[in-house]
Amino acid sequence: MNFELLISTMHKNTTEVLQMLAKSNVKCNALVVVQGDKNGYEKINQDNQKIRIIFSKERGLSKSRNLALKESKADVVLLADDDLIYFDDFQNTILESFNKHQNYVFLIFNVDNYNRRYPDKIKNILWHQVLGFSSWQIAFKRQDVLGKGLRLNEKFGTGSGIYSSGEENIFLSQCFKHFKMCYLPVKILKRPKSDSSWFTGYDDKYLFDRGAIFYAISQKFSYLLILQFAIRRKKLFPDYSYMKMIGLMLQGLKSCKLNQHFKLQ
Repeated sequence: MNFELLISTMHKNTTEVLQMLAKSNVKCNALVVVQGDKNGYEKINQDNQKIRIIFSKERGLSKSRNLALKESKADVVLLADDDLIYFDDFQNTILESFNKHQNYVFLIFNVDNYNRRYPDKIKNILWHQVLGFSSWQIAFKRQDVLGKGLRLNEKFGTGSGIYSSGEENIFLSQCFKHFKMCYLPVKILKRPKSDSSWFTGYDDKYLFDRGAIFYAISQKFSYLLILQFAIRRKKLFPDYSYMKMIGLMLQGLKSCKLNQHFKLQ
């Protein structure tokens, strides 16, 4: 098996991409999708590392990641943001883990996260637990996923122009329907504190989007997901009543349902 890191970023030239990779301690093969004002392709070989850069005029994080998944040549991939710091030899850690756990298409790794701690034991992941992980800690076998017609929903995520987040939760929940997932307490990267490109606060828009996300995740259990979110996350919305929280999420659910945004186009 071989490995490739799939990185999404914006408005960078070749020199800036190489600087970003160095800062993130990326020494493995990488495919970088740069969304900006031009289309193009560049290939760089350095220090036993193959770097491919795709320049695209498209906008949207989901579109960027779908393009990377399509154009990758690797057996095993890991989706990445441009502000993470990878531990030395992390790619071999991932490949060795897949060799040890050959029955799994998805392996979820531990990370050094500035605002969260993860379990310290190996365990199989249940459906609702998938929503607690981020795409940049989940490696998977690319062809198995593409073979099921799975990809990120381009109506969701930064730059989509519709719902500003949720694309990775939806993607992982859909993948869970087809593949078993295993969590390993092995750290592969560090996530430093940084400003989010989409998060503007716990406001009306956040709740509206959350309702749409829950419907895209599960049409059957979306109402239950909305209810549990309102109960569990009420402290994040001190100025909102339960009814207001639920009402805003139901608006997002209806928008997603009526416009069929939950369907992959």
